[in-house]
Order: sequence, then structure tokens, then C-alpha cells
Amino acid sequence: MRPSRAESFSPSTGVDGLDRALSMLGLSLRQPPTGDKWGEFLSLIAYEYHHSDAARFETLFDASPIPTLEQDYTEVVARFDTLRASGVTDIRSHIGDDADLLCEFVGLIRNVAANPAAIAIIGLTQDLLEGYIDPVIVNEESLGSFLDQLDTVWRGKVFSEFEYLGRTVDGASFDARRTMAVPVGPLGPDYSRVVVTIEDATREREEQRRLAQLVEEKTAFLAAVSHEIRTPLTGVLGFTEILIENGDSMPPKERGAILSSIARQAQDVSDIVEDLLIATRSESGELAVTHEPVDLAAEVSVVLDSGGSHTQGVEVEIEPGTAVATGDPGRVRQIVRNLLTNAERYGGSDVRVDVKALADEIVVTVSDDGAGVSPARLDSLFSPSRAVSAATVSGSAGLGLSICRNLAELMGGSLDYERSEGRTRFSLSLPISG
Repeated sequence: MRPSRAESFSPSTGVDGLDRALSMLGLSLRQPPTGDKWGEFLSLIAYEYHHSDAARFETLFDASPIPTLEQDYTEVVARFDTLRASGVTDIRSHIGDDADLLCEFVGLIRNVAANPAAIAIIGLTQDLLEGYIDPVIVNEESLGSFLDQLDTVWRGKVFSEFEYLGRTVDGASFDARRTMAVPVGPLGPDYSRVVVTIEDATREREEQRRLAQLVEEKTAFLAAVSHEIRTPLTGVLGFTEILIENGDSMPPKERGAILSSIARQAQDVSDIVEDLLIATRSESGELAVTHEPVDLAAEVSVVLDSGGSHTQGVEVEIEPGTAVATGDPGRVRQIVRNLLTNAERYGGSDVRVDVKALADEIVVTVSDDGAGVSPARLDSLFSPSRAVSAATVSGSAGLGLSICRNLAELMGGSLDYERSEGRTRFSLSLPISG
């Protein structure tokens, strides 16, 4: 437990420094002063108190890496006393939306000192920072912060924290966090020595916004995945119930059609789950591919034969004698399937798949006659966030062009977009085997 003020000044505590200083005046802690010596005693105590306190404060003030100002609100307090005497009960209501009146109050605040960190962040020299605050620095974004500061003084509070958009002297803006701490003495809060810190919270705010966006995107993505899985599963369950109830009495052709539909929709679910696994491995850096001979024409045929609405009405042109490429058969099918799904959802009705050999690579191109990608989205076409954006907009939980390109590059190839002759083209290029 800390000693009381009286105990700290008792002779038994060993305050030798003060005892020696008093002895130079012919005084002693053990014998109360009398007469003129009493004034000298009080002056010495005040001097020691002020200078020891000031020395500690100035050391911390100057060395602090946090931009810090010492401000004097004495004239603000005096003006508030006048307002209270005239019947004002709330400073916020009194100022309201009157920016000129707010600036008038701000002009009564005096900067006593600024540490090096404050000089650096604000961009003014010590001489220009000290003195009454120029109301010109009060911008629209900081109005609320200054009103909060005035309200802190009005209510007699000793600590407050505010957030606002700060500006440097050259006009650069930054997310700022301002704290206001008021020293408290025997007579209460001392608003002549208010300590104000200004922190640049831009990186923190950007990270918070990024995390909030990530959470929002993940939530939207999960909702899209749930919707996409639920759709084929509903069909599987519905057709299964029909077969259970009426399968024995159905004609073989009708029963076969229902079984084919169940198989296609089950495949859709399997494709979605596979895409999700690939996306997860890509995010964690664990995505792997094989490098083996791949007959691209045969893999395209497998995708088209698997069924699904994205394979309906697709025209195929395979260059005769197309050579075998090097890649991963399963990943190739995933890329082609996702390109066909994108064409179905975002493209036109005329969808084509072309397979042809060039000098040292084989190219599979999925094209359609739709409107294509808007110029504003070209830069982010293959960005990781677009897969989530597409899921949010269309309900698609597809693999995403960014991961398709990643798969292509892992196989030693590429995935590119082109818009020409009224058609949208996505081309998967892989090196020729051997």
C-alpha cells in the first residue's frame, strides 16, 4: 500500500534530500518554521514540487514516440463559466451545427508545447504549433472530434478518446485517434495542462476494414455455397422419393431418365465440393498438381459427357492430330468445367470449345458471344476476391478464375482472357508433352 501524503513527509521515511535542502535555510523537518521562515519554507516546497514534477513530465513528453501536445483550456473554461451563468446547460446543444461558433471555441485553445513526434505528424515547426489553435485546421471531418473535446471540458471529465479524419499541414489525410488526459490536483481537474495525443491509426483502420470485408465476403460465399449445394440436393432427394414410391410401376425409360438426372445432380454436388477443396488448398498454399501426359481433347470430351446444363449446346472443334500436353488430367477438367460454367452464367448462348496445337503448346479455348467483361473489371478479372464477388452476385460457388489461373501456372501453362470479333475467349495453354 502506498504511504499517505503525511507519512511520505515524516522524518522516519528518510527524505534526506529535502532535509538537507531545508537545513541550508536553517530549517528542519523536525521543527516547524516560524515567522518569516514560513514563507521561505512554502516557497521551497512549491519550487521543489513544481520542478521535480515538470522534469518528469518533460522527460516523458519529449521522449514519447506518440505525437503529444500540451494544451491550455483556461480561456475555454472561463467562457463556459459565462455560458453557465447565462443559463446554458449543455454545450453540444448550444453549439449544435454552428461550425463558426465551434471554431470560435477552438480558437480559445492554446498549444503550450508539442513533442517531436507531434511536429512530425502535423508537419509544423515548434514555433508554428505553439500558441492559439488556428480554427482553419477545423475541417468537416474533425468537427465532431473538436466538439467531443469541448464537451469533455464542459462535463469536467479527465479522459476522453475520439476518432476522426486528421489532416497534415500539406493537406494529406489520415485516420486519427485522439486522446485527451487532464491532470487532477487537490482542487480538481487542471485544464491548463491538458495532454492530448494524436495517433495515426490508418493501418489499423485499413486492417479492420479488410477483416470486415473478408468476414462479409466469407459469409456471402458460404451463403452462395449453401444455395448451390441445396439446389442439386433437392433434386436428388425429390427424384429419389419418386423412385421409392413409384419406381416399381414406372416404365424403364422413365425410370432411366430419373436415374440419369439424379446422377447429373449428384455430379454437380461432387464438383462443388471438389472446387471448395481446391479453393481451400490454394488459400493455404497446399495446392498440388501432377505433370504427366494429358490428351486435352479426351479430357474436354469427358467434361462434356458428364452432363449438366453448362454442357448443353456446346460446339466443339478439335484440330486433327492434336498432340498430347503435359499437365494434371483432373485439374484440366476442373478448369474446362469452370470456364464452361462461367460462359453459361455470364456469356451468350453460342458457346464453343476449340482445341488446337501451336509451336510448343496446346491451347483449349472456351468462347461465347456474350457482352464480355466490362473494362472496369478487367484489372480484377483474375484476382482472388472476384471468385467471392461472383458468388455474391450470381449465387455461383465456382472455382474462380484466380484459382483456375493458379492451377494452369502450376502445370507450367497459362490462362488468359481476350475479347475480339464479338466473342469472349478464355484460353488454357499447356506445354506439349515430351
